[in-house]
Amino acid sequence: MLRTIPIAIFTCLLTVILGSASGAVYEPMVLVYVGDMPGYGESLAGIINQTGTRALNVESEAALLSMINLPQTRCVVITGFTAEDFAFLRRSIPVLVEYFREGGSLVGIGPACSSVQVDILSTDLFGIGGNVTGRGSNLGDVYGSIYVLEEALEGISDGIPPSFALTQSQFYYSSGPAGIIDPAVEWGNARVVYREESTGAPLLVAAEREGGGRSVALPGLVVTGVERLPFYWGRLLEQAVFVDLLKGCTSWAMEGSSRYEGLGKSVGADLEGEARRMAEILEGARDNIEGKRRWRLLQLGLAWGVGILVQLLLAMRFVVPRIRGTTR
Repeated sequence: MLRTIPIAIFTCLLTVILGSASGAVYEPMVLVYVGDMPGYGESLAGIINQTGTRALNVESEAALLSMINLPQTRCVVITGFTAEDFAFLRRSIPVLVEYFREGGSLVGIGPACSSVQVDILSTDLFGIGGNVTGRGSNLGDVYGSIYVLEEALEGISDGIPPSFALTQSQFYYSSGPAGIIDPAVEWGNARVVYREESTGAPLLVAAEREGGGRSVALPGLVVTGVERLPFYWGRLLEQAVFVDLLKGCTSWAMEGSSRYEGLGKSVGADLEGEARRMAEILEGARDNIEGKRRWRLLQLGLAWGVGILVQLLLAMRFVVPRIRGTTR
């Protein structure tokens, strides 16, 4: 029994590897990181899943930094709301920037677009560099800000009203001596899709990188995990316009991921060949195991046969004569 355990483990591992190498695993995937509000992250991932794209809420920092390098990672949605979240995002700048330079795509929400909170991440990836905080206000049933269309963008603003209110406690934007500074990026072009009604601050910025890769900045949508507050994240998710906006922003960003188009296809082809090789190894291993099993059974049968024959010979030599002597 003990000898069969390593064989069973080996077989299971090969099965898992073969399953992981199937084409389904290399379908596009979206990673969602929101830091210390897992419920919010799960909800965002759930909305993206409604589009037919696989989305995962990644709570572990180590897991995010590892999974971002997978070829099927087509877009990363990031935000954070605590000092620990901001510290992690700052530490992750080299990984996120390299992912974007390779042609990956990102969606940044709230503090991820603030240079005060996450340093150069907000400028290098999203072009916001928010150094000023604007506040939301009571807007009837919503505490937040009013979004006004600046420039329609196919894939994001389709089906979205030209003006709407979204739940958020605050938003970030850049300001200098002359007032609000519009987003600008050195690696491509950025356009303001929606602005905040009263200040004119950009609330949705879509940027495209030369050579591939897109980023979408949503410098508002700052929410909390405290249910009694008017800017609790659950209230934001109740708004249909937010659901449509998140889907549109993620899909638009994914469509510009040259990294996925390049790595996904090449790695997928390599893994198909590897899967075939592993299948041959598995089949050979099974044949080998079966052959060994039959040989062990034969050896066992021979051993039992020899043992019985020896017992019979001993009985004929010593036991039977003694029995006969006592019966005379």
